[in-house]
Amino acid sequence: MNAKITASTHGTPGEVVTIEEGQIAWIGPIEALEEAGNFDAVFCHEDDEERLIGYPRINSRQNQRTDNIGAS
Repeated sequence: MNAKITASTHGTPGEVVTIEEGQIAWIGPIEALEEAGNFDAVFCHEDDEERLIGYPRINSRQNQRTDNIGAS
């Protein structure tokens, strides 16, 4: 299964958070993502989204942006 990317302005540029079965699995730099092990979702800064598209195990068709988190 390919992971889904969730990009946000609230992420830390250059870093990702991976999620597996609803729990944080790994946090680290994009360059070390291969060391992350298993994951089904990736959270990143919106400026890093393009870097992740095409990465093995990431499905570019399931991406979403979260620009309005916390907006009412």
